[in-house]
Amino acid sequence: MIPAIKVKDYMQTSIAPVSPDATLSQVLDAFMHHDSAALPVSNATGQLLGVITEQSVLERAMLASYHCDLNLQAMDIMVTPEIMVSSETDILMLATTLKHQPETTTFAVVDNGRVSGIIRRKDILKALAVGTAACNRH
Repeated sequence: MIPAIKVKDYMQTSIAPVSPDATLSQVLDAFMHHDSAALPVSNATGQLLGVITEQSVLERAMLASYHCDLNLQAMDIMVTPEIMVSSETDILMLATTLKHQPETTTFAVVDNGRVSGIIRRKDILKALAVGTAACNRH
């Protein structure tokens, strides 16, 4: 059996949330700066309000560019995450969730009501690879 691996061991903490009033340009800049499939949106106290995915920003940016709509903000693009996890969530439990949510590629990590990072499908695969390698050593 794979040893217990927690989300905190593989989550990304360097991705700063964007504010709900961030402009489309600021959101696009944040995506370019971070290697991530999603950005958390939080208020001034760090409470998660939503998530902006690459897909959602692509669709909205395409329309905004076509119509020269410069008023688009993060709150207009974000979606409410169906699933949030804590940094203490077991990776195997999260992988099981992915099996039932194949369209979800990134999860917001929330601890004590505040965004503490994100974990991507790629991070989960990395954790499972390490766990599998540990099994091979036994």
